Amino acid sequence: MDVTNENLAEAVEDLAKWLPRAEFVAFDEEMTGIDCPGLPELRLQQWDTPEQRYRKMAAVASRFAVIQFGIAL
Repeated sequence: MDVTNENLAEAVEDLAKWLPRAEFVAFDEEMTGIDCPGLPELRLQQWDTPEQRYRKMAAVASRFAVIQFGIAL
């Protein structure tokens, strides 16, 4: 379902109805960027621990805005 200003209330109503019954919830987002050129310390490396990867991705994500998101129940 594409949600716009015209059908936002209906979509929120549907989400509130189905969310308590969901076995899982997946959330996806699109942001205005995914990389920070000039900041090599934020580049992902194959040997990064999960904690290091999370910190790097959180630092990158904090620099950009969410422009679209999706929820799957």
